[in-house]
Amino acid sequence: MFLSLTKDVEGKSGFYQIKPDDVLYLSHEDGRVLFHLKNEEYTALGSLKYFYAALNASGYRYEKVDRNTVVNMDNVVLIDQNRGMLYFDEKISPYSKSCTIALTNYRSIVKQIMAINPSLIIN
Repeated sequence: MFLSLTKDVEGKSGFYQIKPDDVLYLSHEDGRVLFHLKNEEYTALGSLKYFYAALNASGYRYEKVDRNTVVNMDNVVLIDQNRGMLYFDEKISPYSKSCTIALTNYRSIVKQIMAINPSLIIN
């Protein structure tokens, strides 16, 4: 399965075929959904709720971790407990992609990620 996404809101870049496994997380901003990959971002019009439901119905493990953020649980490798952040790299650098976890979801999300990735790093 592939997602047909663009690099710009107007669609001038054309469509790119992106594997859902390559998506680190989704965020919602200005009426569009941003798909964050390791080194790129893509966009689609629609709601975060729609993509969250569709990806999970297709067998992927995405979870809502904050009001405007849905994470691909299979790609989380490090949790910073002090800052309430999820990371997708084993070593944090200024270029590392990250997202916040809502305090109300923290324990539940950490438990789910640990079940998926027993080698999860927790700082």
